Amino acid sequence: HVPFLVTLFLLMIPAEMPELRSRDDINYLVEVCVPTLSTTDAAKSFEVAIEYCLGSRFKRWDNTLHIVAHKYL
Repeated sequence: HVPFLVTLFLLMIPAEMPELRSRDDINYLVEVCVPTLSTTDAAKSFEVAIEYCLGSRFKRWDNTLHIVAHKYL
């Protein structure tokens, strides 16, 4: 599914989202998704990342700052 995701991300570049403005951003997303993992291992990896983010104080502050920045700046 990686080629499909890359195509979707490429189509999103013109939207000029702060986190997705260049091919380097897309390359980073592909690396983070670890396309070499099996479907089961990839699902487990995402579960671990989600649990980490939900329990991380830093990530909560980071998300809050992003929300404020996008709403008021």
